[in-house]
Amino acid sequence: MSKVVVAFRHVEYEDLGVWEPVFRDAGYEIRYFEAGLGGIESMDVVSPDILVILGGPIGVHDSHMFPFIPKEIEHIRERIAVGRPTLGSCLGSQFIAAALGANVYKAPQKEMGYRKLKLTGEGLMSPIRHFADLPVLEWHTDMSDVPVGARLLASSDICATQGFALGNHVLAVQFHPEAVYPGLERWIISGFQDLNEYGIDVVRFREQAKTLASRLTAASQAMLSEWLERLERGAIVFPYAPQTLSRTASQFL
Repeated sequence: MSKVVVAFRHVEYEDLGVWEPVFRDAGYEIRYFEAGLGGIESMDVVSPDILVILGGPIGVHDSHMFPFIPKEIEHIRERIAVGRPTLGSCLGSQFIAAALGANVYKAPQKEMGYRKLKLTGEGLMSPIRHFADLPVLEWHTDMSDVPVGARLLASSDICATQGFALGNHVLAVQFHPEAVYPGLERWIISGFQDLNEYGIDVVRFREQAKTLASRLTAASQAMLSEWLERLERGAIVFPYAPQTLSRTASQFL
């Protein structure tokens, strides 16, 4: 039987992007779960070999408008509690943080465009080390604190929590490693108004995305490959303490 990765997708254009070939080459069957279209209550979230939570233009505190959000966060918590590999980007990182009891809130300002990360010492030991000195794609309004028991891997001038790890099975990044040009063109079209409001010149943004595409693809795929390799050989980099999962999703929504 093939291994399975399930990706929670919140909007169609925010998919696994350049991660897809890495998963397939590693022998994973990819299945998307379309959030908000029903079935989340009854799904088996523990069985998939890997769960990836992707981005989207909603937030942790929008549960009064999107009833699936509390259940999705609770599923993430259940999965992490039994040590199942879980990966999140942007909104996915915020959902993981919320599932672990950390605060999620508005950033001091919206963070958009390409910015360099500030990696911690532990970040330089982690799979996101491949992004050292390389501008990454930021496109978010919310941010989170580092969950209790997790290790901070990176920050930026605007967002103090750009990446964290819990144990060896949870990796969360606030930026978007998976989104690289030309697939990013769908984001540019969908987010045209956002880019304009933030004062980003779309033509220059696209050219920057093209210029960085090959380096970002290599770094993103190297990051994921390293994380998968560590999972396969059971390498323990950061100790995992299950007692850190002391709150349920309903307590912080």
